[in-house]
Amino acid sequence: MKITPFIILLTLSSIFTTSYGQNPTRYTSFKDALTTTNEVVWLDLNKENLVDFEKQIIKLPKIKVLFLTNCELTALPNGIEKLNTLELLKLSKNALTSLPMNLKNLDHIDVINLRENQFKKLPEVILQWPKLREIDLGYNLELQLPKVITTLTKVKKLDKLVLDGNKIQRLPENIKNLNTLQEFSLANNPNLDLPYTFKIIAQMKSLSILDLKHNNLQSVPAEIAIAKNLKGLVLDKNPELHMAEVVKNIDQSESLKVLLLRNNEFTSLPKDLKGFSKLEVLELSNNHFSEEEQARIKTALPNTKVIF
Repeated sequence: MKITPFIILLTLSSIFTTSYGQNPTRYTSFKDALTTTNEVVWLDLNKENLVDFEKQIIKLPKIKVLFLTNCELTALPNGIEKLNTLELLKLSKNALTSLPMNLKNLDHIDVINLRENQFKKLPEVILQWPKLREIDLGYNLELQLPKVITTLTKVKKLDKLVLDGNKIQRLPENIKNLNTLQEFSLANNPNLDLPYTFKIIAQMKSLSILDLKHNNLQSVPAEIAIAKNLKGLVLDKNPELHMAEVVKNIDQSESLKVLLLRNNEFTSLPKDLKGFSKLEVLELSNNHFSEEEQARIKTALPNTKVIF
């Protein structure tokens, strides 16, 4: 499928409006969920609602989305292995180091969120999920990244990987072997070697979207020019960006079509914006542009959809 700029923007938005229907009802307790058992798709429980989990969960036969976030879990409650309709499992903000092999029959899972846990390596059970396409491993500070990537190369349909906040300085070279990866998030890794990063992703033929938000960036390296498949770049929350240099280096990219610069506290952009003229979408929302500056930017970029 050809990835257009607008598909890129949709990819960066909530998954619930695409994969799980339009705004499904989120149930936050078994008490509420069990009043409409045949309609419950999304269950979001806190630690107080995990009492009798195994006994209660089997009464909800159509669960597709399960959130067990910030529940102080060191192991998963029994019963999850029976949820054979489950498509998204979010386990962020716990103390997990592994997942049990008895989850192997959850073969509809396509998204797993393991953010803010204590994983060092990837649980092998994920290789039993044939539809898995997205995994969030952000803020697992002891992650053994080369070994993790070796495991991920065996995930046949992986199209999104999140490695935010893992104190990454240099990506392992084997990451270029993630042949199906389309979207890659490296947010909040402020010591990341950016020139090397772009050299690596230039070898990832499917990669279209790179997220570098909240990285204390001052510019975009000239090496962006060699990343010839990159179509979308996220630079949100980088208020120290030297925009004249960013514009100059973006101009070297022949493939980039969407640039996101949200939440950067900008009041103006450089006078010369010719380097942005090949962009199809420029996202500038949540900055501090005057109406006059907004009008100037739009006039300077007549063929670009500029969003404030």
